[in-house]
Amino acid sequence: MQIYRVIAVVLLLAQTGCSATRVLQSPASELASRRANRIWVTHRDGAQVIIDSPRLRNDTIFGTLITGRNYSIPLGHAETIAVREVSTGRTIALGVGVIAVVVGVFLLANGGSGLAKITATDCDKRPNQPECSP
Repeated sequence: MQIYRVIAVVLLLAQTGCSATRVLQSPASELASRRANRIWVTHRDGAQVIIDSPRLRNDTIFGTLITGRNYSIPLGHAETIAVREVSTGRTIALGVGVIAVVVGVFLLANGGSGLAKITATDCDKRPNQPECSP
């Protein structure tokens, strides 16, 4: 049962480990050329808002706040606009980490004997070993 908890924690961490937030250098052209599900906007006064389903019309971003309220902001009023993207480096690192955890749990579950199990040919040579008894 504990292995399921470990797997659940690893999968939960995977949700955050595979992405990174990137500030758009040219918000108008980048928002027009790509479809972002969510953007993070920092106003010039430092206030931040998260906009779901953003759409760019002329020089204004339209979308929905996480509270469900419609929202719009002219591009000129935004200090920064950021999007979340898949991070290849983090994804690879997470995959290597998951494999290391799984191997570690496997080794611990086998009492530290790891992958060095006694095979049938070893039992032929040493039949008195506890692992060889029927």
